[in-house]
Amino acid sequence: MKKNILSILLFSFLSMIIFSCKNPLLIEESGLYEVIFETNGGTQISKYRTNCIKISPVTQKNNYVFSGWYDTSNYKNEPICFPYDINEDTILYAKWTEYHKVTFNTNGGTTINNYVTDKILEFPKSTKKGYYLEGWYETSDFIGRKIDFPYVVTQDIILYANWIENPNAYYKVKHYKQNTNLNLDFDSYILSDTETLSGKVDNQTQAASNDYEGFYPKKIIQTNILIDNSSVAKIYYDRKKCIVSFNSNGGTGKMNSQEFYYEANQILDLNCFENYGYYFIGWALSPNGEVQYNDGEKISVKKDTTLYAKWKSGITVTNNSVKNLDLSLLTNDCIIKFEGEISDSVIETLVEKIKISQVDIFLDLSETKNLTIIKSKTNSTSFFANCPKLESIILPNTVTQIESYAFYDCDFTNIYIPNSVKTIGSYAFYSCDNLTTINLDSVEMIESKAFSNNNLTSIILKNIHTIGNYAFECSNNLTEMYIDAVIINSSAFSNCPKLSSAIIGKNAIELQYYIFENCSNLYSVTFEDPKNWYYIYEKYTFDRDVSDAYNNACYLKSSTRIWFKK
Repeated sequence: MKKNILSILLFSFLSMIIFSCKNPLLIEESGLYEVIFETNGGTQISKYRTNCIKISPVTQKNNYVFSGWYDTSNYKNEPICFPYDINEDTILYAKWTEYHKVTFNTNGGTTINNYVTDKILEFPKSTKKGYYLEGWYETSDFIGRKIDFPYVVTQDIILYANWIENPNAYYKVKHYKQNTNLNLDFDSYILSDTETLSGKVDNQTQAASNDYEGFYPKKIIQTNILIDNSSVAKIYYDRKKCIVSFNSNGGTGKMNSQEFYYEANQILDLNCFENYGYYFIGWALSPNGEVQYNDGEKISVKKDTTLYAKWKSGITVTNNSVKNLDLSLLTNDCIIKFEGEISDSVIETLVEKIKISQVDIFLDLSETKNLTIIKSKTNSTSFFANCPKLESIILPNTVTQIESYAFYDCDFTNIYIPNSVKTIGSYAFYSCDNLTTINLDSVEMIESKAFSNNNLTSIILKNIHTIGNYAFECSNNLTEMYIDAVIINSSAFSNCPKLSSAIIGKNAIELQYYIFENCSNLYSVTFEDPKNWYYIYEKYTFDRDVSDAYNNACYLKSSTRIWFKK
């Protein structure tokens, strides 16, 4: 019995040694080590065994902020990052940073709530009308150094705001006038004037409109005045409206007045008056004045204006009477109006009579029937070609095509091309020196050299699919243009000495070589849609940046590569 009791005691002692937490054999086998947490006044954390502390143990201490766990009691190294591997028995030490109360005396500025912290990271913000916040100080008399931020708080403290009355700062006032070319962009404005004013910082700018003739201020945009002098106020001006009235000047009928915008180019309504035995030749500014504007011409006005119809006696011709037409007896310029059916042979007879006339002839074909094509006579001439006495011509709305050489080397000053015309052949208006304006809004195809050697002053090309090679070559008086064509072929606008700017419309997808070759004064080519342009060089495709109007002008004068849009 005594022997059994001794055996049990021995077994218990050995078990205590084997399974003791201090047993090095157990520690080595399990890989677990004792971790003790010295919280330094914080809430206690029980020690335990582990080989890895996955997250930072949590402890709290009133009026202090926890600053991290350290493996040394003097906090010499960096704080421990978690997860943290344990490979021996370890003591971890909690570091605390004391919080202090911060009170803000804003001295009349907007309130900032007090708070408790150890560090103020950013400049505390407060506002006071008519003042700007110069800085924060530790004393109410602002003696000493202005506080820099971040600012470490080492004791309970009051911070005092120092205000300085807002100083004057400069700002700009920019005046924008509504664009002249309203048919392109009614809501476009161009910078007209810039002035510099001054005012108190944080106050509103005091921009006032100027008195511009023909304009009224539409919108004034004020802004806050900034201390860095960068503020900009903007004023937009719209064009005043002018009323153009029409006087029949002895004729009959009615025309409604037309609304124009000050100095903006707009198209006159077509004449609706009639005068038996007379033909309308244009508009004058007085009953007995000279013709100032042609029918449907693009004009600009600066004030309310009355236009007077100008009439001229003329001759009515038909298919049957043309052979007996005698123009040799005319002593004054005359209008010939053709009515009814007309054939190629009749056109030829009529034009031959006009060519030998001693006076200028205004030919009105608006009442003809079945005239659909202004034909070529041969491959290099036509019925109307080289007709110096043809001063003006009105085509009927039935015409869809003007063939090659149709009006080659004619001297007329005005031609009415109806919206029905879709194609203009090569050399059709070659060397028409007296033609300065023309309406091509509905034309879809302009073939090579159709308008070479002309004196057109401006061109607006809309809804056009293709412009041929050299189509407007040597447009000697052309200064600006708008081209919304799908394809513009080589040298289409070459040798235009006065051309200074051009706009390529959003429908363009292909530009051939040398489009503006020898246009020495061209400095700006703007693309309405500058995205996705490319060019081909040695069978490879490259991006083409067309955002710079000046570079575009330089390249398109000499480029040997096709530009295209994907």
